[in-house]
Amino acid sequence: MSARKDLYHYISNNGLRIYSTEELRAVGKISEWARVLRQLKQDAIIDYENDVNGYNIILINELISKSVRDGLSSKDKYRIRHRDGHRCQSCGKGVSDNVKLHVDHKIPLDWGGGNDDSNLWTLCNECNLAKRNFFKDDFDPEVMRLVYNQINGYNRLKVLFENSPNKKFPPSILQGIAGIRDWTRTIRAIKNKLKLNIVWIRKEDNYPDGYYVYIAN
Repeated sequence: MSARKDLYHYISNNGLRIYSTEELRAVGKISEWARVLRQLKQDAIIDYENDVNGYNIILINELISKSVRDGLSSKDKYRIRHRDGHRCQSCGKGVSDNVKLHVDHKIPLDWGGGNDDSNLWTLCNECNLAKRNFFKDDFDPEVMRLVYNQINGYNRLKVLFENSPNKKFPPSILQGIAGIRDWTRTIRAIKNKLKLNIVWIRKEDNYPDGYYVYIAN
């Protein structure tokens, strides 16, 4: 059985209650069990509230095998790549540069993003992998849900920096989170209006394209 089915059947059989992290990790049997759990919530199969002792399951519906992740067809993906000129929207490389292109969600589905065109963009394999690794290792899911609850790019960047002191953000990550073309000017506006010490570092080991960081006092 898949982790999706394992988690669902375990929770369904044990009912509405608080499940510890260790308990669900053992049931899921894979490192990404928490992502699978969030996926079940996004698909409205279960609902839960975060609890100091784990996950408080408050709703259990019937299991469906298809996730909203499966909503993009080959035709949809081609349309987005064509819209973006068959070029990576982060680094600008295209098929003539011998790169593989992917259609990526700007706001990950796990954090409330959807399959609408405005949340989709084209990334090359390298930029897509870098983004996935950064999101996986460096983001607090609770902070990101708060960020993506904001109604515009200005507020998303504002909440991100305010809740992430001393964390390094490469340009491609901030561009995706902001979802607007003038995101660099927006950062300057946030910095000046709120008097936040947001600094641009041009280049550093592990950050060849530079990064922004909010240096808190």
